[in-house]
Amino acid sequence: MLFDELLIYGDSFKLNLSRTAYLQKQGFKKGGVTGICAGTSGEWCITNMAITAK
Repeated sequence: MLFDELLIYGDSFKLNLSRTAYLQKQGFKKGGVTGICAGTSGEWCITNMAITAK
């Protein structure tokens, strides 16, 4: 995603909002404990941004 094609900041922000909404819909809440088990990648970066979003 981030490294296979050009992804501008605005696009990554939209993906972040989408992933944040998904996590909230799945029941993840602020203050909860969440982990990412994955190699470093664009997907990991977007997911980390979503988890740490306000």
